[in-house]
Amino acid sequence: MSKKNILHVIHSLDVGGAERLVCDIAKGTVKDIFNVMICCLDRVGALGEELQLEGFRVMSLERKPGIDWKMVSELRKIIGEYAVDIVHAHQYTSFFYSSLARNINERPHIIFTEHGRFFPDRKSTKRYIFNPILQRFASEIIAISEATKEAMVKNDNFPKKRIKVLYNGVKFNSKITDRNLKRRELNISEEDFVIATAARLDSIKNYSMLIRMMKRLSVSASDIKLLIAGSGSEYEKLAGEIDAFNLSGHVRLLGHRRDVPDIFQASDLFVLSSLSEGTSVTLLEAMYSGLPAVVTNVGGNPEVVENGVTGLLVNSDDDEDMAEKALIFYNDRSKLKGFGEAARMRAQRLFSFETMMKNYEDLYLKYAN
Repeated sequence: MSKKNILHVIHSLDVGGAERLVCDIAKGTVKDIFNVMICCLDRVGALGEELQLEGFRVMSLERKPGIDWKMVSELRKIIGEYAVDIVHAHQYTSFFYSSLARNINERPHIIFTEHGRFFPDRKSTKRYIFNPILQRFASEIIAISEATKEAMVKNDNFPKKRIKVLYNGVKFNSKITDRNLKRRELNISEEDFVIATAARLDSIKNYSMLIRMMKRLSVSASDIKLLIAGSGSEYEKLAGEIDAFNLSGHVRLLGHRRDVPDIFQASDLFVLSSLSEGTSVTLLEAMYSGLPAVVTNVGGNPEVVENGVTGLLVNSDDDEDMAEKALIFYNDRSKLKGFGEAARMRAQRLFSFETMMKNYEDLYLKYAN
């Protein structure tokens, strides 16, 4: 049997959760059966450049703002030129253009994965009217959490019975990091209680909540430190807030890091303050690293974190609530260890990369003929 051609369509391959997943899926797909290509609507991005160096075909269409109808003809051209059998569209915009670019003979098959939601998540009249039609062009519609599925039904008018939930998965990091050595590299004391998080610095992640939390914690616990790994548009704003609260000795903006799993292994607690989430990749990585998590009770977070067992849920945008929950672990190190082990076991059982990859490859094989 000749190889089947899969085309992933995504906004870009800048550094981010969904983008990293697409890269991992591309690398993890069985090469003897499938030939994988990626088309970025906007730009290739740093992760895309890495894939190009590894020999993957990564294309960019440089989409214009608004609805760029040229995307339809460009995608149709790519589908024809490379004899694409399956389009895996990531996020709604990619699905929209891919659906319109599909040939009249109902090829290629389209798999649509919704990775996350905007905040606030409101009904779109246009989507509500046209999605019952567009959904007919999709062979499969995937949500990465039950919360994402419910939002797609409620706000986007997708038929509930058509949406499958396939949770994200991450690769288990078997490398054992020298905790104290990593702390010295980060200029963190071996005795400090280290809270860590990682994601792009975007308003939807609500990192200002974490800085307010640290203002509360720094009053009663001088040895608590917060490490924030990631880059993005909010960097200067957050840096200003850290200075305004005189927290430079307690909060560190680390920028983009390639050693996030190592940082997690050198930390004590993971926090996530997002206003909206699908299934957070960094949350899964933290659980794999044996960290309990204190996260906002939004989106897919309560599906990942077993409240009172692997971590604790807090009210959205409630820095007082998060500070109180973080102090529970700070004051009870046996609970910190117990929750961390439970988190590691839950991640290995439910959110492995191998499970996610098998789910997607089963779909690819289903539509490969």
